[in-house]
Amino acid sequence: MGLGQSTASGSGALTQEQATAAAILAELERTRIERELAYIALLERRKRAWELAKEREAIVWTGSGGAATVFFTIVSSAYHKNLIHLLPVFPIMTFLAYKTHLCFGNKYDIIDRKTMKLFDADDGEMFVPNLEDVQRIRDEMKLPRTG
Repeated sequence: MGLGQSTASGSGALTQEQATAAAILAELERTRIERELAYIALLERRKRAWELAKEREAIVWTGSGGAATVFFTIVSSAYHKNLIHLLPVFPIMTFLAYKTHLCFGNKYDIIDRKTMKLFDADDGEMFVPNLEDVQRIRDEMKLPRTG
């Protein structure tokens, strides 16, 4: 009888150990997923910083080229006495204003606010990461980058 009682209590202890191990594994998995999501967010911030730095570098060339084009269209319009030569000035100035606002203004803040409005408007189902999303992103990160 003593043997049967110890076996029953031993199997109960084993079940308790398995439950504890399962809880620890679940907590470790949750922590791993949180860390992966934080890492993905960090990579996204770094990518945005890279794009902003690239745009700021390009604005020097875009601005000088746009200014030169505007100058020559004004000179051409005055020389030929034809106002139609001024037509390229308006799209060029609009493009340069947008690029300048993107590089040195608050365009990214506006985009972030609009993104948060989309998050708030959604039920949350579209933007909730799940295990498949994390696995897909992990697989994409393992692929070699070209370009």
